[in-house]
Amino acid sequence: MVGTKNDNYPAGGDDLVKAAITDYFSTVRVGADVDPAPIEGAVTTGLLSVPGIVSLDALMKIGGAPGGGDTAPIPIAVNEYAVLNATIGVTIT
Repeated sequence: MVGTKNDNYPAGGDDLVKAAITDYFSTVRVGADVDPAPIEGAVTTGLLSVPGIVSLDALMKIGGAPGGGDTAPIPIAVNEYAVLNATIGVTIT
């Protein structure tokens, strides 16, 4: 997660972002593509939303660390489901 914040971003906000993402992935269904928009929404407008975020991009990649252009959805087959098995990186400046 890469984004910008304002003065309303709380102390410990990065941990809150990670919690919102983890919560989102606990609800992913079989066959659902991994799309950045709902992940970003979980952090900015979901039940565990974090205040003070001005902009946010979910960067994702299979098999390695994502780069700045890794914002495309990751397709998931109809008989598969996505599992978050990497460290969630958060850079909010």
